[in-house]
Amino acid sequence: MNRFGKIALAGVAGLAASEAAFGETVVYQTNDALRAGIIQQNGNNAAYYGDVVQLAAPAPQLGKITIVFAYFTYDAEIYTPTIQLDLFNIDSNGLPVDSNTNDTLSYTPIATAFNTTATFTGSNYNGGGKSSGSDMKASFDFSGQTAAANLQNFAFAYRDINPLGNVAPGDGFSVVLTTGGSTNTQGSTTLGYLDASPNNLLTTTFTNQGNYNLEASITVVPEPASLALLSLGSSLALRRRRTSW
Repeated sequence: MNRFGKIALAGVAGLAASEAAFGETVVYQTNDALRAGIIQQNGNNAAYYGDVVQLAAPAPQLGKITIVFAYFTYDAEIYTPTIQLDLFNIDSNGLPVDSNTNDTLSYTPIATAFNTTATFTGSNYNGGGKSSGSDMKASFDFSGQTAAANLQNFAFAYRDINPLGNVAPGDGFSVVLTTGGSTNTQGSTTLGYLDASPNNLLTTTFTNQGNYNLEASITVVPEPASLALLSLGSSLALRRRRTSW
């Protein structure tokens, strides 16, 4: 099996400001026009795939991280996975570090969020279908977690928690890779994407693969005072509009 397979994806919607909830600001966004292909967790015996991000200081509360996935199958299938996204501090080489050396995990994250509601439709290769990708994204909300505040340099990495391993959907659930880094100057990535193998949290090791990044978008939540000013400004604008009718 090819570790990295280029599979054409048509019509994946761009990760733009529409991904942000009210009051959130997009601070990092990959250039989805430079899509390179997909890479599979289960098919490659990987524990994680992720990326390293540097946000401009001061970095407020992290909001949502939205990642684009692909789901490739030979038959028409749908899949609603439990996806875990972990945040890690990084060392001087941009690699995740273990936040708790007293437990048995190779890498204990500083924060974790889950997505259990994103449903992915397979490409139905045998039926001549193509991977549309229009709904192949999942968001992970860190806005209520204090450990996800004031992060400037950090790593994020996902796991598809599939108890069946390589049984269907097996290696069909993949993350989308892109080139060209970030299109938003408030956040950037260097060094390329991360992977961790083998798929055993007790013995896994992170390495940097270079050249590619995970296709993703990151938002931050403003400080409460800034949010209050934003709300006040919106209220005044609405009131002014009403008085002009």
